[in-house]
Amino acid sequence: MTAVRKCPFCLEEVSAKATRCKHCGATLPTQKKKRRNYLAFFFFLMSLVLGVFCWYQQGIIEQQRNQIAQLERIEDSQASPSEAPGKHTGRDSTAANTRLDDSK
Repeated sequence: MTAVRKCPFCLEEVSAKATRCKHCGATLPTQKKKRRNYLAFFFFLMSLVLGVFCWYQQGIIEQQRNQIAQLERIEDSQASPSEAPGKHTGRDSTAANTRLDDSK
């Protein structure tokens, strides 16, 4: 059985391979096979996956930054009253006391 299609002008059935309609004589448009461009689809899909991955990682990084800031606020609030919150002298008080004791 041969494949058939309808003539777009007279709507009669003609062969799928025909270039002219046998009923009305009109030139039939050529049928192009539908080709899927798998490479373009692959790149689109990979770009989408990469974008979602980057978005997800950015959210994780932001969450970690928020947790670190929260821990620093807790540490600052629990600091001794003699030490100003958020200011660190960079010196260890026990090391300074040890040096004074050693000089005697």
